[in-house]
Amino acid sequence: MPTIAVRLKIERKRLELTQAEMAERCGISREIWCRYEQGKGLPGSEVLQAFLKAGGNVHFVLSGESPAEETLLIERFRACPKVLQDAILRALKTEH
Repeated sequence: MPTIAVRLKIERKRLELTQAEMAERCGISREIWCRYEQGKGLPGSEVLQAFLKAGGNVHFVLSGESPAEETLLIERFRACPKVLQDAILRALKTEH
């Protein structure tokens, strides 16, 4: 199983962000982000919250688990126009 460092890199690349872009979104320097990806440190809760807000899968990073169907669903949802995302969310709310 890949390490947290490797999973951070996998997620950053999935989001098509450079190290500098991800670091900026997480409110840290590129150097600190590089250290995380090299396994020379672990992000704290504030960085992980920003990572989540940037679209990162924190569950995958921390556990290594990411069901393929859920990942695909999330990626396709994020690729939808906002109006379609809103319609999907409304439909899901009325089903429960």
